[in-house]
Amino acid sequence: MLTQANDFRSDIEALNRSVTGDTSKVYETERLIHFCERGEMLLEYSEDLFELFVDHIEVYSRQSIGFILHCGLTFKERI
Repeated sequence: MLTQANDFRSDIEALNRSVTGDTSKVYETERLIHFCERGEMLLEYSEDLFELFVDHIEVYSRQSIGFILHCGLTFKERI
């Protein structure tokens, strides 16, 4: 029974992480939408804005990278 209880606890923790991750992605998507709705053209690079929306960068090849946003979107770019 202890083994089964531990298995159930693990399942519950996995479900909680899944729900929390989805909630976080919804929140990050709403933040991105609100920023885009402002409609102001950026005239220079802003490291603060970059860090606010970009989770990490993936390098696919010497010619292609991807910007993975906190909301789950990936923007592939050729360089």
